[in-house]
Amino acid sequence: AIFQKVYCSQKSGLAWPMAVSDPIELAYQTRGIQFHRCAIIDLVAEMDRIVRPGGYVVIQESKKMINKVGSIFHSLQWSVNLYNDQYLVGQKSLWRPEGGEVQR
Repeated sequence: AIFQKVYCSQKSGLAWPMAVSDPIELAYQTRGIQFHRCAIIDLVAEMDRIVRPGGYVVIQESKKMINKVGSIFHSLQWSVNLYNDQYLVGQKSLWRPEGGEVQR
């Protein structure tokens, strides 16, 4: 694996392997990573920032954690599906508030 541990803090953010461009390779190389001092909301916010509308996130975790993460994704207007009680597949939508006007 590229990293064995990822440390999170409000100052430094997430340390993440940017040299890997293939998502399948990244998924296998990052298996078993332990996140230390990371709040779930911080991890989901970082995923929401990085993933483009229409993009997917696949998370393998316990059912308890999947439910927590899924509720956060729902609040961010992502579509969420659960498979085999251990896989969450989230798709980011192109969402705008009611009215749809952007102030510039």
